[in-house]
Order: sequence, then C-alpha cells, then structure tokens
Amino acid sequence: MLALGAAAAAVAVVVGTFVWLPRSEAQAHGEIYRTAAGEVREVALADGSSVLLNGASAIKVQLDGDVRHVTLNAGEALFDVAHDADRPFTVEAGAGEVTVLGTRFDLALNDDQVELEVSRGLVRFGAVGADEDEAVLVRQAQRSTLQGGTPTMPVAYAGPSEPEWRSGWVEVTDMPLAQLLPRLERWTTKTIELKDPALLEQRVAGRFMLSEPGAVLSGLGAMYDFRVRETDSAFVIERI
Repeated sequence: MLALGAAAAAVAVVVGTFVWLPRSEAQAHGEIYRTAAGEVREVALADGSSVLLNGASAIKVQLDGDVRHVTLNAGEALFDVAHDADRPFTVEAGAGEVTVLGTRFDLALNDDQVELEVSRGLVRFGAVGADEDEAVLVRQAQRSTLQGGTPTMPVAYAGPSEPEWRSGWVEVTDMPLAQLLPRLERWTTKTIELKDPALLEQRVAGRFMLSEPGAVLSGLGAMYDFRVRETDSAFVIERI
C-alpha cells in the first residue's frame, strides 16, 4: 500500500479575511510558523514582506542583518517580498531555492517536486547551492518546476494572478493524480492511500473544492474507474 502525506492537527475553518495570528515557535536560528490541515494563515515579516501559508504548511524565517532567508519545510506558501536591493530574499524548498529582490510568487513542495509560479517581478530558481548558470530566471506570469535537481524552462501560464487555494479551490488540466493528491492532503487530517501505485499516473482535469477531498476523490473515481473507501484516518483508493 502506498501512503501519501502525513496527518496534521485538527481541521480549521478557512476565513474570508486573512490576518496574522501571532502564534510562532521561537528557535535559536529562526521563527517557525505552521498551519493545520485546511487552515490558511498570513504571516507579517519584520522586513515588510508577508507570507500566506496554505493548509498543512510550515516555514522557518531567518531575518538577521543582511540575511533574509525562509525555508519552506512543508506544503505551499504565497510570498510577497518587500524590495531591498541590499538584502536579497532567498527561499529554500526541498532541493530548490528561489532568490529575489522584491516580487510575489507561489512556491509548493509536492512530493519530490518544487513548483514555482511568479505573479509579479523576477526570480532566480534552481537547486540549493547551484551556480547561477544552472538556475533559470522566472518572470511574471511564468512557472517552473524543479525535479531531480534541475529546473524546467519557464513557461507562461494563463491562470489567475493569485493562487486559487486562497479561496479553497484548485483547477487542473491534464495533471497526474500524483500531483493533485498532495494539494488535497493539505486540507484534510486524513492520509490518502493507494492500493495500486500505477494510479498515480492517471491524468485528471477539473475544478475541485479543496475542503471536500472525499467528494473530490469519489467524483474522480466515477470518471476514472476507481473507488474510494473512507476510514477514520484515511481515504483508500482502489481499482474497481
């Protein structure tokens, strides 16, 4: 059996106006901010930047002197970075790293992929510690994905300027189920388990309500010939 993701704390209600909730965990080398499954939280940083966390997400923030560094430890976040030419802002996510001066972008950790979408400005995107010539420049309304240590060439996207997860939705076109499931798991305390790993390659399309993962999976099962069994701790996907 293949299990994806991990359970988080109790599900929280997503509200229409996002405010900074002053709940952080201080550490010697930075501040930790995290969300429960289904919770959306905005964090105001001391340099004037802000970070909007998707459900089941976590960041570590280090702002010290010339250093502006954030590590995305889990999940997905929308960054709105205050311009400061003397202090580049770096975000590390898995094997990927983004370097900016001032911009707005969405960064997601989805299994072994790091996915980037830029809604304003220009960023450099590549593997952590890579030389500049091994990274790519991603501009406004472009996206890139890093897998296996190499970023894809940026491509334009025609979607909304703000990620739809802010309003509790996700829209996909010809996406492997393997990439959709982590997005659903950020909004539920239950894991998603597959009896047949080959189902991860099933390509799906549609617009889905993230807060109803069971209904989303059942609807997909009706279209793509698999069934979903719900237990106290998991959604179990099986071939018919």
